[in-house]
Amino acid sequence: MRSLTLVVVAMVGVILLLWLGLWGSADLTEGDAPAPRPELKSRAGLILQPESPEDEGARGDAEAGSTPPLAEPPTEDEGVLEVEVLADGRPVSGADVRLYWRGARDRGLGEVAWRLASTGTTDAQGRAWLASRPGAYLVAVHAEGRAVSWRVVRPYGEARTNLRLELAPGHSLTGRTVVARTSEPVPRVELVLTAYGGLLGDGLGPEAPREEQVHAMSNERGDFHIEGLSAGSYLLEARAPGRAPKVLDKVVLPAAAPLTVALERAGVIQGFVVDAQGQPVANAEVRVSGPSPQPLTTDERGGFSAEVSTGAYLLSARHGTEAGSVDKPLFVWAGEAVRDVRIRLEPGATLEGRVLAWSTGFSVEGARVSVRRAGHRGDAASGVTDRAGLFSLKGLAAGGTYELVVDAPGYSRLTRRGLMVAAGERFPLKLNLKGTGTVEGQVRDAAGAPLPGVWVQGGSRWAGRWGRTNADARTDAEGYYRIQGRDIGREFIAFLPEGVDVGLGQPVDVKAEETTRVDFTFQGAGTLEGVVRTARGSPPSVPLEVAVQPKGPASSSVFHRSGWSRLDPTGRFKVVLPRGSYDVHVLSDASYLGRQPVWPKVDVEAGRTMQTELPWWEGLGEVLRIKGLVVEPDGTPSPGAKLRLFIEELPSGGGPSGPAVADEKGRFHFSFVLEGEKARRLVVTAKNGGRVGEARQEVKRGEQQVAVTLRPEAPVRGRVVRRDGQPVRGFVLSMQLPEWKYPSGWDTREFHGDRFELPDVPDDTVTLAVRTLEGSIGQIRLSPVERKGEEVTVLVGPAAAVRGRVVDAATNAPLARAFVFLKEQRYRASSTRADGRFTLEDLSSGEGTLEFQVRGLPHGHHPVTLVPGQLLDVGDIPIESRRASGADKRR
Repeated sequence: MRSLTLVVVAMVGVILLLWLGLWGSADLTEGDAPAPRPELKSRAGLILQPESPEDEGARGDAEAGSTPPLAEPPTEDEGVLEVEVLADGRPVSGADVRLYWRGARDRGLGEVAWRLASTGTTDAQGRAWLASRPGAYLVAVHAEGRAVSWRVVRPYGEARTNLRLELAPGHSLTGRTVVARTSEPVPRVELVLTAYGGLLGDGLGPEAPREEQVHAMSNERGDFHIEGLSAGSYLLEARAPGRAPKVLDKVVLPAAAPLTVALERAGVIQGFVVDAQGQPVANAEVRVSGPSPQPLTTDERGGFSAEVSTGAYLLSARHGTEAGSVDKPLFVWAGEAVRDVRIRLEPGATLEGRVLAWSTGFSVEGARVSVRRAGHRGDAASGVTDRAGLFSLKGLAAGGTYELVVDAPGYSRLTRRGLMVAAGERFPLKLNLKGTGTVEGQVRDAAGAPLPGVWVQGGSRWAGRWGRTNADARTDAEGYYRIQGRDIGREFIAFLPEGVDVGLGQPVDVKAEETTRVDFTFQGAGTLEGVVRTARGSPPSVPLEVAVQPKGPASSSVFHRSGWSRLDPTGRFKVVLPRGSYDVHVLSDASYLGRQPVWPKVDVEAGRTMQTELPWWEGLGEVLRIKGLVVEPDGTPSPGAKLRLFIEELPSGGGPSGPAVADEKGRFHFSFVLEGEKARRLVVTAKNGGRVGEARQEVKRGEQQVAVTLRPEAPVRGRVVRRDGQPVRGFVLSMQLPEWKYPSGWDTREFHGDRFELPDVPDDTVTLAVRTLEGSIGQIRLSPVERKGEEVTVLVGPAAAVRGRVVDAATNAPLARAFVFLKEQRYRASSTRADGRFTLEDLSSGEGTLEFQVRGLPHGHHPVTLVPGQLLDVGDIPIESRRASGADKRR
C-alpha cells in the first residue's frame, strides 16, 4: 500500500477533488499527429457506423482473415484514417494494414463482436488510407521481418485522423507452466496473449479479434517459446482442464527472465437455474463475476458448472425477460466445490425512458444506453435509442444496485448510479444530455517561439464502444492545438513537453457548444538530482520513492504525468521538471502516525541541475506491522473488504489511516511508523457491501495479527412522505455511516415512486438522507434497535441553505480555500472562495454545527438552526488560521 506521508497533502487532495467535481478518465488516445490549426475545418460529421443484425455476435477464430467484414463498410467521404508505418525511421512499403471495428459484447460468449472495417497496403512513403466512421477501432500492421504492431484508435469524426506506427524486430517470450507453489509442470496449457494497443479508459483491459491475438501451447514438460512479439505489455490468459483459469496482467516484453505461469487446481461452482415454481430452466444465461469471470448457459436440466480460481463470486441468471441472482457472494477455495447453488428467476425489471438534448429538448437518436450491476463484470443490458430517443432495457434482476451510462457522439457522458429496481418493476427515466465543448490555444517557449509536438490533455470525450477516452492533442508546427468534443465541466488541462517528467496546467471551465482559449508558456526545464539518507548517513534499507508536487495555489499547477522517481540502490534519484518551486516528499509503504517529517522546498531553474538531500527517519521510529484476515459472518474469507485503522490515545492523533483492501483470500496488512509515541490500542474497521465489523486489541511492537469478523447486514423498508401532502414520484437516498469510522462511509441509491427497500443496511447507526426529484430534502437517523420491525418514514420538505464568510481572527482578512461542512450532514461540503465566502445548499432543517478546516486541520465551529426553504446568513466567522503554521513549526 503506497501511503502519502503527509496528512495535510491528503486533505488538500480531498478538498481539490470536491472543488473540481468529477474527473475524467486517465486514458491516452493515440495523439501521434499534430492537431489542425484552429481556423481549419476538420470535421466530417458524426455519422455513426450502422449496427445491423449481421454485425452482432462474436465470430472469427485464430486463422488470418476469419473476422467477418462490416455489413455496411465506411466510405472515404465519411472519414479517413491515414496510417504512416516506419521502421528504423524509414518508410515501410507493402505492409498490410487492417482496421477492426469494435462492436457490442456478445452476452453468451462474453467476447467483443469485432468486424473488419477497412484494409490497405502501405505505399512507397509508408502510408495507407483506410475509410472509417467515428467510433472505436483496433489497427493491426503486419510486415515481413517485423513484429506485428497494434494500436487502439478512436476517430471522433475528423475528415482525416493521422496515426504513426514504428515497427521493430520481434522479441521472444519463454517460460513454463507449473502447478502453483511447486515446480511440477502442467502440460498442454493453452496460452493467449493480447497486446495493450494503447492506454484504455473505463477500467477496460486489452481486447482484440481472435486472429490478432497470439495463440500458443506449452509442451509435455510445461515449456513454451513464443517468437515474433512486439515490445510492450500483454495480457496473458492460461487455461488447462482441471486447472483454474490464470490471467497475468501486464506481461512486459522484452522480458528480463523466463516467465513462470503457476496454475491452481480449479475450484468448482455447480448449480441450477429454476423458475418461480422451482422447475429447471434450460438455455438460461448465467454470469459468474469474480476473479475468474465467465458466461455460461444451462443445460436441458437447468444445470451449470464453472471452473474457477480461489475467491468470492456473484452469480446471476437471465432467461427472456426473467432474471435472478444469488443473495450473497460465494467463496470458493482451489480444489474445492460449491454445489447445489440455486438461482430462482422472477419477472425482470425494466429501465426505460427517453434521451433528450438538454439545450434543445430534441430527441437524441443513436445514443448508447448501458446498465451494469454493482459487483458484476460487463453490462447487464444495453441498447441504442431510436428516432424518438426511446430505449428499454429489460430482464434486470431485482435486489442489487445498477449504474446506467449514456454515451453519444457530440454529447457529454451522463451517468446515473445506485438505481434500485424491484421484480417486474418498470423504472421510467428522463435523461438530458449536455453537449460538448472545444479547447484550443498555443504553446510557446519563454522567448515567444511556438513549440511543436507538445502533448496537451484535459478531460474526456466520446470514444465509441470504448466509452470515454482522454481528450488530447499535439501542437502543430506553429504550436497550435485544438481539442474538440470535450466533456463539459471544470477539469485541468495541462501540457507536457518532450523529455519532461511533470506537466503543468490550469483548471478550465468548458461549456457546451463553446470554444475556450487556453495558452501556455513553457519557461524551460531543469533537472533535480538528490539522495535520500538515514540518520546514520546510509541509504534506506526499504524500497522508497520520491514524489514532487508543484508549489502554489491548486488553481495554477497540478501533476499531469507521474511525478515519481524510484530510488536506486545507493538512495539516489533524478527527475526533469519545468522551472518552478516544488515540495519533495519521500514515500514508503509505512504511513506516519504521530509527528510528520518536514520535507524541503526546491526551486528548479531552467537549464540547471539542482541538488537536494532528503532525510529518511529509519531508526528514529518503530514500524508497527499489522497483518490480518477479514471473514464473513459465516466464517468464509471476505475478498475486497475495505479496511481502516485507528490508534487510540495517541497524543498527536492516531488516524484514521488511508483504507486498505483485502486480497482475494481476505488478507490485509498495514505498516506505520510510530516515532516513539506511546500508542495503547489499535482499532481496525472493515466494510464489504452492507456487512461491517471491527476489532480492538492492545498494540504490540513489531508485527501482530488481527482478525475482523463482519456482522450480518439487515433489510430496512420505508416510505418517503412530503410535509405538504403532495405525492413523491422518485427520490435519491444516501445511506451514511458514522463519520470516518468505516471506509466507503456512504452509499447512494435511486428509487422510483415513494417507497424503498434496502436489503443491505449495516449493523450500526445509519443516517438515511433523501432528496426527491422535485428537490425536497429530509433525513432520519436509525440505530440497529430502532430499525427493527415496522417500516420507517422519512419526512421531506423544502431544502435549507447557509452562507457566510470565513476570516482570520487576528487580521479580519478573508481566508480562501478553507474547508466548510455541516457536521451532521458532512456529505454537503464546500471550500471558501478568494473572498472567504461559502454557501452550503440542499440541507435538511434542524439544529446543526458548521465546522471549518484549514490545510487539513480543524479550526473552529459555529452552531446553526436551519429552517426549511430559508437561506441562513451567518455573516463573518473568525477562526485562528495561524494554528496551522504553529503546528507546522513544531514538527
